[in-house]
Parts: sequence; C-alpha cells; structure tokens
Amino acid sequence: MDTSSVITLSVILIILMVFIVFSLELMIPIQLKFEMNGICRGYIYKIESNGQLTEKESNALKQSLKNMGLTSPVIKSTSTGNQYGDKVTLSISCCYEHDRLINLYRRSGEKLVLNYERTYFIRRIEN
Repeated sequence: MDTSSVITLSVILIILMVFIVFSLELMIPIQLKFEMNGICRGYIYKIESNGQLTEKESNALKQSLKNMGLTSPVIKSTSTGNQYGDKVTLSISCCYEHDRLINLYRRSGEKLVLNYERTYFIRRIEN
C-alpha cells in the first residue's frame, strides 16, 4: 500500500467512527424514553386497581426514575374521583443531562426533558 491509500483509508475510518458515535448518542435518549414509559406504565396499572397513586408509590416511582439517570422528576396525578369508571391522569416530567458531540473535536452539555402523560379509567369496583 502506498501512502495515499493509507491516508485515504484513515480519513474514511475517522468519518465512519464519527458517524457511529453520532448515531449512538441519538439512540441513548430514545432508549431512556422507552424505559421511562415502561416504568410509568407499571405504576398506571397500580393506579387503575387502587384508584390513586399513594405517597409511597410516588416516592418509589421517583426513585426508579432517578436510578435510570433521570433528574428532577415531577409527578402530577389528577383524578375525577375514586369510583369505578372515573378518569385518572398521570403526568411525569424528568430531565436527562448529557454531553453531546457537536463536531469532530467538541462536546457540549445538553438538557433533554422527557414527558409521560396518560389518562386511564379506574377499574376498582366499590359499593
């Protein structure tokens, strides 16, 4: 191999590595959002059966989100009642802070806000 081929191959490998890093950095927040949705969905099932989100469950949900690497979780649960068929809305907002590759030689801090909001009906039957 001559020198020009080695330089060309090196430049192509560098560009390929930068593309791979960009792609992976774009996929991390998407994966976090899927994990957050899964955790929140589990707590929605508890709300459906219990009629409300207790303080203990709320703290456990916040801790689960913090364990994922999300910061400052805000949980709002609004309910139209505690009877069968009443609506419950759960809104959760968290922040994810990470360094993102801006160009080949520079990274910059970025703050991404992840939101989850669902409305469900209570399935608990009370007489």
